[in-house]
Amino acid sequence: RFEKLKADGLLDSPATAAGKVLAYLARADFGSKPVADVRDPA
Repeated sequence: RFEKLKADGLLDSPATAAGKVLAYLARADFGSKPVADVRDPA
């Protein structure tokens, strides 16, 4: 799946991915779910 996403240009750049992770860590509900996805809206 990763290879297809990469081939189709659907992966975020490292900087964009890092920004999403940092934004997720700053959310008020951070830690409320044992498994989370940074793509989930706030």
